[in-house]
Amino acid sequence: MKAGINFILIILLMSSNACSQNYSNKLTGSWLYKGTEENKNQPIECPDVLEFNPDGNYSVLNDCYGNDIEKPNVEHGRWVIDSKENNIILKDRKFSSSYTFHDSSPELTLYLKEITDKSMKICFNNKSGCNTENYTKEIDNIKSQNYSGKGSMTNEQSLTGKESTIKLNYDFYGEPDQLIIENQNGRELFKTEKLATNGIKTTTVKINSVTKLVFKIKSEQPNSKWRFKVEVQ
Repeated sequence: MKAGINFILIILLMSSNACSQNYSNKLTGSWLYKGTEENKNQPIECPDVLEFNPDGNYSVLNDCYGNDIEKPNVEHGRWVIDSKENNIILKDRKFSSSYTFHDSSPELTLYLKEITDKSMKICFNNKSGCNTENYTKEIDNIKSQNYSGKGSMTNEQSLTGKESTIKLNYDFYGEPDQLIIENQNGRELFKTEKLATNGIKTTTVKINSVTKLVFKIKSEQPNSKWRFKVEVQ
């Protein structure tokens, strides 16, 4: 009888470990916030990105509030899966800016309502009527390029012509600068005002049949510092 009970316990433990591993495999990667069930069709200017690394560390990124234009981290720490309760627990939370993901508690539990290879739904309480947040897994075909320097500049980035969107982050520090983006034919796709930014600015530019991006920085001061990041998809 005792041997039978031990065998059942071993089976349950193996099943629990397999379930936890399955959740971990699905969760690992970057997840982009797409809104709640109530406002999922509304545009989001600066969505959070949750990064779950296979080594057990996590990061929360936000282009509008992170201090680093290349990796705008606003929070990082450790994550664990409680497969029995379908929870993701964020531990040892450390904040990089005044912006917080949900709250500033030392430990945050995300109640996992649904997860697939492409989508995830979470809540911040385990009640049936919680406002569910939707996330999609970010794909790997995003071409990212960082640029930085001083004074006026012209640079180019080649594309295939099949891309549809530019996500642009830029920072002009203390001196007024201007960023202009043109296509291969010299047609203007985007232009900022000539200004000094107060932190990182973010925008999205739609493109069609563009095989080359031409970036032009116009500066009045030769030592004026600037930086920008381009993600093309």
